[in-house]
Amino acid sequence: MKNYLVSTIFFVISVSLATCQVPRWGRCPDIPVKQNFDADRYLGKWYENEKFFFLAELGLKCISANYSLNNDGSIKVLNAGVNTRTGRPSEAVGRATLGETEPAKLSVKFSRFQPAGAYWVLDTDYDTYSLVWSCSDFYFARTEIAWILTRDRDGVDEATTNRLKNILQTYHVDTTSFRKTDQIGCTKNIGY
Repeated sequence: MKNYLVSTIFFVISVSLATCQVPRWGRCPDIPVKQNFDADRYLGKWYENEKFFFLAELGLKCISANYSLNNDGSIKVLNAGVNTRTGRPSEAVGRATLGETEPAKLSVKFSRFQPAGAYWVLDTDYDTYSLVWSCSDFYFARTEIAWILTRDRDGVDEATTNRLKNILQTYHVDTTSFRKTDQIGCTKNIGY
């Protein structure tokens, strides 16, 4: 039993590092998503205000996501940032699809070799903020990541940020993993 537990812990940590997410004990909670999600209103540029640790963005600042419609009805995802060491732009292009029964439960992938990951829009007003969460189950553990995205690079007021974090806390998601994204000294043309 001890070897099984050690193997499982090693597996969860390995998967967490590979998928760039924060490990937690227990299964993914069933968190409701934005009802009547309007993908057209969600399109456009969003700035990363806060997030859980995300290995793919290590050493980046000025992080943004730009969503546009592909010809096949899927959503083009253009994630962009600036390398803090070199000052060079960094981009990743992906493809998102809406959930069949709940459109706010999107799936996104950045490589044809990569399995699609969850991108659930829990709350948004489309004009100022979006709360996004992703979770994957691995036996009796899970990995998760969350983002607070804003239309304005400077973010939103503290009351809105706290309200969004409270949504996650209601479903026992530990929001102490949130870290502010550096958006200082950024230019407007990154990510286009």
